[in-house]
Amino acid sequence: VRSNGRTHQWAPGVSILSDRTIVGIHGNSIELDTGLTDAISSQDDGQVWRYQFEGRIERVGVESLSARVDDKKPREYVKPGESEPSRVNFLTFNAAENGWVRNVSVTRFGTAITFRSTASSITATDFTVTDAAPFKSHGALPLVVAIDGQKILVSNCRLEGGSYIAWATQSRAPGPNVIRE
Repeated sequence: VRSNGRTHQWAPGVSILSDRTIVGIHGNSIELDTGLTDAISSQDDGQVWRYQFEGRIERVGVESLSARVDDKKPREYVKPGESEPSRVNFLTFNAAENGWVRNVSVTRFGTAITFRSTASSITATDFTVTDAAPFKSHGALPLVVAIDGQKILVSNCRLEGGSYIAWATQSRAPGPNVIRE
C-alpha cells in the first residue's frame, strides 16, 4: 500500500503486535531494543503500552536429539480422508522466550519446527530434516519451518531427501526474523 509517497506493508487498521523493550526516551521519540519491520507514523495510530506476559516460559531449548516417525503403514497406502500419522510437527514454540534448538535431527515429520506468534527470541541452529512427509491426500509439500513469531533466527538447517518448502512466515509475523545458511 502506498500513502503519502511511502510504501507500507499493511493497510491502515491492521494491527501487528510487536514485543519490544523501550531502551531510551528522547523528547517525544522512543528507542526500542529491536527494530520494527514496518514504519509507524502519527497518522497510523501506533500505540505503546506496558504489559507482562504471564505464563511465558524463558530459557528453554532442545538439543542433541534425534527423532523419527515410523508410520504404521507405508505412505502410498494412505487414502484421502484417513489419518496421516507422519503429518505431525516435531517441535512447536508457543509462549516461549530466549529459547533454542541445537544439534537436532528429525526424520519423516510433516513440519520440523513451528514458531507461534507468542514465540520470541528463539535460535534454531544445526538441525537436519530428512524425508519430511508430504500430505499424501493432496500432495502438498511439507513446510520445514513455519514462523509466526518475532526475533527468530534459523541457521544451518540441512534438508535431505525429497522436496520441501524450506520456510514460510505468516502474514502478520512481527519479525524481524532471519533465515540463513
